[in-house]
Amino acid sequence: MDYSVFTAEDFASDNSFQNWVFKKKDEDVEFWEAWVLKNPEKKEEIAEAVSILNGFRIREAEVSRMQVDKSWQRLEKSLEFEEKENPVQLPGPPQRPWYKYAAAVVLLIIAGLMYQRFFHNREIVHRTNYGETASITLPDNSVVTLNSNSSLRYLIPWDDKVDREVWLDGEAYFSVVKTGNHQKFYVKSDDGPLVEVLGTEFNVTKRKSRTRVVLNTGKIRLNINNSSLKETIVMLPGELVEFRDTAATYVRKKVNPELYTSWKCKKLMFEDTKLEEVVLLLEEIYGLEVEVSEPALLEKSVSGSAPSNNINLLINGLSESFGLSIVRHKKQVKISAK
Repeated sequence: MDYSVFTAEDFASDNSFQNWVFKKKDEDVEFWEAWVLKNPEKKEEIAEAVSILNGFRIREAEVSRMQVDKSWQRLEKSLEFEEKENPVQLPGPPQRPWYKYAAAVVLLIIAGLMYQRFFHNREIVHRTNYGETASITLPDNSVVTLNSNSSLRYLIPWDDKVDREVWLDGEAYFSVVKTGNHQKFYVKSDDGPLVEVLGTEFNVTKRKSRTRVVLNTGKIRLNINNSSLKETIVMLPGELVEFRDTAATYVRKKVNPELYTSWKCKKLMFEDTKLEEVVLLLEEIYGLEVEVSEPALLEKSVSGSAPSNNINLLINGLSESFGLSIVRHKKQVKISAK
């Protein structure tokens, strides 16, 4: 195998290289120690690959400087209707039978309905696939980073006379701008809480029957209104609030927001994270079907970090960190004790 053309991720995915990093097989250890000495030009790739594999073994991993993919946005062109009067001068008194007035009225009504149908309150929808993220610029220049398997929708046009509203299904990070007249910004879901914002950065996860809000900066008023709980919470920076849609209680605690927003940098961070939470992540973010051989394994926890844009590296790292056998075949993942 020609290792001279390998990238850092290629090295990290190679079983022999992993055996060297984790000191598993003597022959691989001997091979790589000799290979590294003979190929000093690959020093940076080797160091990065080792860092990737050791990410799960670092107790307090720091999020690297954000490297968000080049933002893309959908350009919407609005049509402008210009009415031009072109009167025709006819000799004698104008002939305007009643049916001409009626026809004009009908045309105006049709034009109004067409405008309402095609140009007013038109819904814009953004969606991401499994393993995909997207950066969206809203009409007010607020920026939303949409996580995998998520959708964001809103009505246009936006103006300075109404509140700003978006609907989220999945997960997104919001960077909301303030407006001159202090318009409110609302994040809604079909069956979840109402998040009321005024200039802030925060992360919202709304998947299945579970909702989680993490506030990075600014101020949020979270209105919970379900069949069992009705409460308004004013969140402070660094706080997490999590609850289920039909639960009568919620969890509120101080957290490190970077743990919950590192996905924006194509990285996942864990801090005493249970396998149960990781299984949900594999299912919801990557669309995998996970089978765990023993329910007791779900209580095992892990701390560390790993790249989120390489599912094979992620699964290998999880296997090493949890000390479990994690086998993937296409969309199927089986987890069992070694």
